[in-house]
Amino acid sequence: MTSKIFQWLIVASVTSTMFSISKAADSRFGAFYSCNTTIARNAAKGVTGPSPSEDPLALFTASLTLFRVGDFQAGIFWFHVSLLRMRESLVLHPAQGGIATSFTMAGMPITEYALHDTKSYAKIVQSVLDWDARAPSPFRNDPEFANKSVELAKLREGLVQLRNKLLLEGPEIEAAARARNGGRDPISWSTKIGCEN
Repeated sequence: MTSKIFQWLIVASVTSTMFSISKAADSRFGAFYSCNTTIARNAAKGVTGPSPSEDPLALFTASLTLFRVGDFQAGIFWFHVSLLRMRESLVLHPAQGGIATSFTMAGMPITEYALHDTKSYAKIVQSVLDWDARAPSPFRNDPEFANKSVELAKLREGLVQLRNKLLLEGPEIEAAARARNGGRDPISWSTKIGCEN
């Protein structure tokens, strides 16, 4: 039990750190951190709207905000879009190091929530694949883009494999997620991250 609490504390710390990093990086993100859900939701939708941001960090911050204010499906969707775009960036510029790991760790509450309903999660992953097929990568003009086509294609393949695994092993995945969370709501503690009471 102590190790689970420790793991969640690490996730909370990483999430708070990511909020701080993105907040410091661009003051326009201030509204994302509002505890007024309407303000926060509108800020996130401004980044994820009809012409979504091409910045993986902006999309990631929006995903955390959407999740925090209760737009769980949208939070899961934009979390995976932000990871895909961040991983594309890392294929092209590997020197950026472990930021994708930080994204993944900070997004653990989103993933844990999603794993409780694998059919819905698989549909969201398919939606990410469909969206990516329609939305050209913002990195397409990078001189290395054509040279890295095989590695970039593997990123999409990873999402296909995730979708297939969710569909094939859904009941087992959901049972494992419930066991990890002791039957508790995996988002009960996370929805206030970044808010000051």
